[in-house]
Amino acid sequence: MKRNLISNLTFFLLFSSITCCFVGTFFIYMPSFNNIKLLSSLQYIWLIFGTVLGLIIIFLIGYTILNLLPKNKDFNPFVKVSLSYGLGTGFNGLSMFIFILLGFHSRFSFIPLLVIIIFLFIYYKNYIPLNDDIKKIMKTIKVQKFNKIEYFCIFLLAVISVYLFIFWFFYPIENYDAIFIWDAKAKLIFYEGNFENIDSTHHPTYPLLVPLNLCFFYTIYFQHFQFSRILILTYFFTLISFLYFSLRGMGLNKTISIIIITLYAVIGQVFILAIHVKGDMPLTFFYSISSIFLFYYFHSKKKEFLVYSSVFMGFMAWCKIEGLALLVINISILIIYHFFLLLKKTTYSKDIFKLTILYTMISFIIYIPWFFYISFRGFPAEYITHYPNIFDIQSVFSDLINIFIRGFILILNPYKWGIIFWFVFFSILIFNLNIIKKNQNTLFLLFMCFFHFLVYILIYLITPLNLNLHLIQSFDRMVSHIVPLCCFLIGNLILNNEKLNINYNENILYKKMLYFFSLLIITSMIIIIIFYNPIFYFIKHTFPYYDISLKKN
Repeated sequence: MKRNLISNLTFFLLFSSITCCFVGTFFIYMPSFNNIKLLSSLQYIWLIFGTVLGLIIIFLIGYTILNLLPKNKDFNPFVKVSLSYGLGTGFNGLSMFIFILLGFHSRFSFIPLLVIIIFLFIYYKNYIPLNDDIKKIMKTIKVQKFNKIEYFCIFLLAVISVYLFIFWFFYPIENYDAIFIWDAKAKLIFYEGNFENIDSTHHPTYPLLVPLNLCFFYTIYFQHFQFSRILILTYFFTLISFLYFSLRGMGLNKTISIIIITLYAVIGQVFILAIHVKGDMPLTFFYSISSIFLFYYFHSKKKEFLVYSSVFMGFMAWCKIEGLALLVINISILIIYHFFLLLKKTTYSKDIFKLTILYTMISFIIYIPWFFYISFRGFPAEYITHYPNIFDIQSVFSDLINIFIRGFILILNPYKWGIIFWFVFFSILIFNLNIIKKNQNTLFLLFMCFFHFLVYILIYLITPLNLNLHLIQSFDRMVSHIVPLCCFLIGNLILNNEKLNINYNENILYKKMLYFFSLLIITSMIIIIIFYNPIFYFIKHTFPYYDISLKKN
């Protein structure tokens, strides 16, 4: 009886958070069709064709490279799709960067790699496993059966997908960062064909994986720039797919796996990342896959997982400046994990040093071209030069209080987080502390989440910008990078808890779900209307929340 009560409460907690997040996202980000500039039918036909062509090229590059990596046949075909997209965009951006430096015009810089990939694809007869994978995907889709709860989640995912495609298909790029950082760099590279004036853009030290792939789509689309957002949109969908099949691959049942990915997809902040041309969604994609592969290595000790983790980690560092810090964190986590193995004197200990060096080398080999380039060009280090700030104890203490108070307010924003996402996460975390203590691999997964958060705290402590303004503009966005890994941790805790990992009786739960949701939605809306604003304004006036003076606190 107690077991069923705990499992039902956990189920309701997850599902109610999905509903609240979805309701907020639906009403707040509802598309408005005013002032939309429509194109001609012929232009739309070409844009659809260009989208398909561009994605085929990206997936072809990634799939061919994936078949050169170890143990690629062991992956689920849906996982291969996600990995192929990541490898495709990663190596496409890297090769464009190198060939532009060698003198190729940016609009033709993807062609040399494409020629090599087509040769390898034919030489290694990759069309045979590709055909098999397509058949497996089609067969899996046809035989899938869902219960009512799963259909409800699929419905929510479908609505979010329609929303995202409406924004992609009709709306121009409007966000400030998207226009003046990412899109501006891509257009500069597209028109000038090189990187000569890249230092005239905002944040010239930001890596170029996203702008280069945008430039690739600009070439395909013949300058219809807003449609290049398909790059970011596909990162979102492939990340959702990878997260789901990672949970299923661990042994988590289908219902809970669908609930968890829906919990991630319907968050308003995630929706924002999926529609704007920024480096945040690609960074989240590469970081999540890299960290999950690192967890797989902890769990199975299979060396090939380290290879995949390190490759995706290298491209993570190509997305944003924060990616390099996260690369260092994951390497540090691996070193600590290997140190624990040495203390235990396991038979596996003899390979530890070689594997750590291999992991580090692969990651930095991918990142090193950009490091040499910005060093050669003499771009200013925007954060590193401010590291002495952390030795001012009084200032650091004051900033930490500021960061935690303002950060806490921001992530409780119901319009972006649906109030209870973090409540769900920490509730499941706290009630499963015994699982974390017993399971070393889960403990290191939690370490990754925790140290990731500490990295961002450090960034705010050494920021050259006004701290308050920086927090308002970026805190909830930066924290969202960690959410897929938090969802993966939720699934791992449920899987390892016998009281939670059960087969749910859909008929009983479905009836309870309807009553519970109705009550919870009404309650949540009342909380937002009655309690949130007064509390928000009380804290706002108690602490100068919108103090954006030029002086750093």
